[in-house]
Amino acid sequence: MTNGQGLRGFTGVGRSAIVTGANSGLGFEAAAQFADAGYGRVFTTAGTDAKAENARQNLGHKTSRPSLVQSFTGLRATVGQN
Repeated sequence: MTNGQGLRGFTGVGRSAIVTGANSGLGFEAAAQFADAGYGRVFTTAGTDAKAENARQNLGHKTSRPSLVQSFTGLRATVGQN
C-alpha cells in the first residue's frame, strides 16, 4: 500500500478482514483498501462501538463497496457473542 498503488493486483475475494483502529489514519485507509480489493467482508474495530460504527459509515462514503463494511458490533453478532 505504498506510493498510492493500494492493493493493486491483489484480490481478497472470499476473504474477510478485521481492521483495528479503523476510525482514523492507517486503519481507516487499510479498511478502505480491503473493501476495494474485493474482500467479502471488512470488520472495523475502534476504541468504542460508537467510533467503530462511525468508521463504518465514513468508509461507506469512501469505498466503492460500502455494504460489505461492518462495525465491531456486527462482528460480535456474526460470531454469536453478545
